[in-house]
Amino acid sequence: MSDERDLGRCCSCEGTHGVHYPVLLEKKAPVPGTGWGCGECDLPDDGAVAVSCAACIEEHRPLRFAVRGPVLGKGRIRIEELREDFRHDTGRHGWSA
Repeated sequence: MSDERDLGRCCSCEGTHGVHYPVLLEKKAPVPGTGWGCGECDLPDDGAVAVSCAACIEEHRPLRFAVRGPVLGKGRIRIEELREDFRHDTGRHGWSA
């Protein structure tokens, strides 16, 4: 039995083979509480996420979609629809972006 999870379609090419790579975006997720967050700077899990296949990562293909809702739910939204910024508070990390 495989331990891999089905992350749905690649957010770049929309393919389904080798989609194993989450990409944390510096935009707010379309559904609050379903993205990435940070305990160090007290960010809630509201950061948008995309998923990519190995080929798109290797070829540096641009993302066209982001995940809408939980990653395993496989929903997608056009990346242009993510409008609100969501970033680490770099001062609380001791590094700058």
